[in-house]
Order: sequence, then structure tokens, then C-alpha cells
Amino acid sequence: MKHLLLVIISLCGLADLKAQYAPAITKAGVFFYDIIPINDSLNKRKTAPEDLLDIDYHMAIASNDSVLAETFTKNQPVSVPASHPSFRGIFKEMKKGDRVNIVISADSFYKYTINAPLPPYIIPGDSLRFYIKVHEIMNEREFAAKEYAKELVQTQEDSVLAARFISQYQRIKKTHTGLHYLVSNPGTGKQPIAGSKVTVKYRGYLMSGKVFESNQQGYTFTLGSKEVIAGWNEGIKLMREGGRFKFIIPPHLAYGGSGADIIPPFTTIIFDIDLISVE
Repeated sequence: MKHLLLVIISLCGLADLKAQYAPAITKAGVFFYDIIPINDSLNKRKTAPEDLLDIDYHMAIASNDSVLAETFTKNQPVSVPASHPSFRGIFKEMKKGDRVNIVISADSFYKYTINAPLPPYIIPGDSLRFYIKVHEIMNEREFAAKEYAKELVQTQEDSVLAARFISQYQRIKKTHTGLHYLVSNPGTGKQPIAGSKVTVKYRGYLMSGKVFESNQQGYTFTLGSKEVIAGWNEGIKLMREGGRFKFIIPPHLAYGGSGADIIPPFTTIIFDIDLISVE
């Protein structure tokens, strides 16, 4: 019966929703939810207020079924607190493996969870539909252990790939910090120091060869500043004006555990850099 109700809800306008399900409306703006429990009699642990949940989710506008975000096809579950502003009353009823369908006021969700005005592509008064699956329920200690294990695996995998990548170059050099570099052209001009204003051309790419950034018009910055990653601040000081180097930059000198854009966490990256001028 609940599943039939969910279908009805997805087809109804907001006025019908309010008329039929007004008693179910909560402070968080939830009109309706339906938990689909996993059939596991040994799985008795429910969510505690201080827990974190690893979930996959699908989020769409109810009136036109436009998908706003989803993680199921990306194999990238996200971690959310059980004290989620909009869903804490629902999460406390859930166990690992459970799924839930939720219909919630879009105005309320953006106010309490996103803390931002309703975007222009959502009509005021419309609702959102969520489909969520809970993969894990963890306390802080369990979450920290999981993140450490994931970090260890990612770091080890990157180290193996980086060693294989570096082995293809015979004249490569290494600094004490772990920065590898290959001199294509040593240059003959001035050598920069911390505080020098330098202009470079560059191409940045992953070990797979996928380019994530390129600038052939010239980029100017102050060496030693926080404008660039640590690998640049260290490596460019080794260059001379007119030189061209290849830098193989380990994660701790690049984007670390956070990654950036298409750069995954704990990933070695490569830059081909031409030092155009030094002031």
C-alpha cells in the first residue's frame, strides 16, 4: 500500500499533496516517507543521533522528474550525519541495508539543509523526491578507521602507479621531499627565489595522460606564495629562465587527500612547465 501511495504522490500536484498528507508534514517539510527494510534478522543496529551514514541517493524535482543529483551510477557513496537537518527523524528508524523513498518540500529542504535560496529552476512550492540506500552506519571511531583504511589503499595504489611511471625515465632526479623532475631544457637566464614574480606556461595531467589543466598564454604568480601547490614552489626554484622541466609531484606536494576537480584524492600528478620570465 505504501508503494502505491508513493506512485500517487509522484503524480499529484503540490496542492493535492498538502490536502492528502497534511497530517504527515513535519517541521523539516517531509510530506511522506516509506522505509523499505532489508530482510536480515541479524541486522538489529539502528542509527544513533551521533552516527554517520554512508549512503547512495537519487534526488529529483517531483513536478517534472528532473534529476538534480545522484550517486548510484558513480559508485561514490557519500557520508552524512544521522542528525541531518531534514532527515534525522527518518534516519533514526533505519538500519544498514535499508532503503527509503522521501517526498519533501523543496522550500524547506533548501532552507534547512542547503541554507540557500531556492534555485531558479525549482518552482516555489514544489517538492523533491529522494531515494536513499544506507550502506553503512558508523560511529566516529568506526568512521575514522574506515577513512584511514581507504586512505592507505589509495596511497599504496598511487605509489605503485607512480613508481611504474617514473621508471620509464632514465635521467630523472629526486629532491629530499619526494619531488621528481626531468630537465628537458636547463635554461640560461635568471634563477628564481622565494618572492620572485615568475611567468610560466604549463600543462598538467594525470599518469593516465588525461590533461586537467593547461595554460600556454602565460601565468604569472609570486613564487613561495599559497597561489600554487607546494610542488610548484619547490620545483620552479630549481629552474632558470628559458628552461623546461617535467615535474612528477606526489600527493603531499599536490592536492593531498582532498583532490581537485578531476584529480582524485592521494594522486600523483605531472606538470610540464616552461619558465618564461623571472622578475
